[in-house]
Amino acid sequence: MIDQSANADALHWRFLFLQTLRETGNVSAAARHVGKSRAAVYRARKQDDAFAADWDDALEEAADWLELEALRRAALISMAFNLGKPRLAGFRRMRAAINRGNWQGAADEAENSLWARQTRHRATDIAARLRGLNKN
Repeated sequence: MIDQSANADALHWRFLFLQTLRETGNVSAAARHVGKSRAAVYRARKQDDAFAADWDDALEEAADWLELEALRRAALISMAFNLGKPRLAGFRRMRAAINRGNWQGAADEAENSLWARQTRHRATDIAARLRGLNKN
């Protein structure tokens, strides 16, 4: 007979593990978060096909997020290279939008600037990357 308390505990730590894995993409960090060893979580993965499938989904979501983050950082680096630090510092509303996690607003601020009117295609490409759209 399966102990319901042990089953509930397993479901709970697996849920938290998958949530952390989704956010970090790091098995070691997710295992530490739930107080398990890497070996223990890999054993659970091997024994439970549904958990293994959820694990794979979590890693795919993490990879998607990391790809999006890389696109946005590359856009900001390109903008910094083009403008230089002092002129980029002048994009206060864009930076404020980024700090709030409002990437649409940040892209709008970039596009509604003198720089965008001067660089057109570069600005359009950078704004698309800030929005998370790969324009390559």
